[in-house]
Amino acid sequence: MERVAVKFDSHQEARQASWEYYRRLTPQQRLDILLELIGMSRKEADASSERLERVYQITSLDPGKKTTGCTEDRADLEALGPG
Repeated sequence: MERVAVKFDSHQEARQASWEYYRRLTPQQRLDILLELIGMSRKEADASSERLERVYQITSLDPGKKTTGCTEDRADLEALGPG
């Protein structure tokens, strides 16, 4: 990706120029930019970093404790069973 510095007189003028630049790109060019940004964000070049990072959070519900969530949500979680 070629980097070019341009000076604008206002934020709106800069924003408009950005929109016009990306609007002129082909879908393939946009995809190439996305893949380059993903590659730049990777910290390592090993096999595990080839996939996008996924984060999961697991929360246990105490059956006797009053929850602040909706009763429908709790019923859906209980229907899933122990997990």
